[in-house]
Amino acid sequence: EPTSGRYPLSTPRPGLEEVEYYQSEAEGLLECHKCRYLCTGRACCQMLEVLLNLLILACSSVSYSSTGGYTGITSLGGIYYYQYGGAYSGFDGADGEKAQQLDVQFYQLKLPMVTVAMACSGALMAFCCLLITMGVLRVPWHCPLWLAIEGLLDVLIAGAYIPALYFYFHNLSAAYASPVCKEREALYQRKGYSGFSCSFHGGDIGAGIFAALGIGVFAVGAVLAIRGYRKIVEVILNGMVLMCIVASYFVLAGFSASFASGGGFGNNYYSPFEGTELEQVRQLDQQYTILRAPLIYSGVAVSLGLGVLTLSVLLQGAKSLNRLPGKWLLLEAAFSLLAALGYCVGIGIYLHAALRINATDTCRTRERVYARRGLTWMNCQLAGTDGAAATFACLLVVMYGASVVLALRSYREQKRYKDSQEQHSNYNDAPEYLWSGIL
Repeated sequence: EPTSGRYPLSTPRPGLEEVEYYQSEAEGLLECHKCRYLCTGRACCQMLEVLLNLLILACSSVSYSSTGGYTGITSLGGIYYYQYGGAYSGFDGADGEKAQQLDVQFYQLKLPMVTVAMACSGALMAFCCLLITMGVLRVPWHCPLWLAIEGLLDVLIAGAYIPALYFYFHNLSAAYASPVCKEREALYQRKGYSGFSCSFHGGDIGAGIFAALGIGVFAVGAVLAIRGYRKIVEVILNGMVLMCIVASYFVLAGFSASFASGGGFGNNYYSPFEGTELEQVRQLDQQYTILRAPLIYSGVAVSLGLGVLTLSVLLQGAKSLNRLPGKWLLLEAAFSLLAALGYCVGIGIYLHAALRINATDTCRTRERVYARRGLTWMNCQLAGTDGAAATFACLLVVMYGASVVLALRSYREQKRYKDSQEQHSNYNDAPEYLWSGIL
């Protein structure tokens, strides 16, 4: 008889013999269905974030816990005050009172920044513990949008660490450069104590190092959270293409950006042109805008349409892999492939049309008129907004290409998983902790 227990199926299928299976008695805590999350990359990052913020809290508490320096025997109830392995003696009378006064003043200088550092690290610890708890409870599985929120918060926290580090060391530098610190250092040096220099101590440096590591860990956590949400990146890039195309219209329309309504830059008060020259500029702007109208409308339609379709694919595909139809994954791969090919063709057509428009006599005449007034930025070269739109479109080609590969890989994994489920259909195992390409 094996050491593992033998259990019959609780509800055997009719017409089939009773099937026995073995359940290992050596399963550890992490083999629990819900606790398997703790073995994932996201959970490891979150636990490391908790550890780093705990270390920042510990380093900050070194400065917060005491004023340091000299403490008289009477203040200790007759017990000498030991710090750094030795008792601070040699202070008596006025020197002792002066040392205590300087210690308190220096402590108060550092207290605000140290308190803020401890509060922030404690809050981030609680936040990371909340993420771990929600992962164990499989909240992202039930609400896939939570992964996008988690990734965004991780990015914001990683970015916030940078100015926080600057202000932390800036305020500490101000405290160490203060006259109080200088006087305190001189007083202790006269008594033969050299451990009170006005420079960063180990706790300050340690907090900075752990915060710098936290930037990287939170950034990795954001990548892991939105790794499957590649469609979100595609939606954002489509939005950037749309913004650049619309910006091209307003930038290149000149002083007639709103000629249809008579507003915009056409107002004489803001225009360097007057009289017949102003009328000529308006006509040239209108002609140039009409030439670029097909680019504007087609670019807006393509970027907006693909952005909406990509968002729809994202919402539909945000399910467990074993719940997604295989045809849907193939449809997603086909959509991504067509979108990538469409953007490849669209980039070429857009840039070719923009360069041809810039080579027309209308553009050349318009450039000379603006140049006479010193407005050299209105030229017939490829606009920066057009180049930016093409750049984001190239990134979209790469992202859609990656989506094709990942969708096909998910289809293969799903097929392998279903085949495995069919082979083990007679076993009553716990459900696998399986995530789709989006989760």
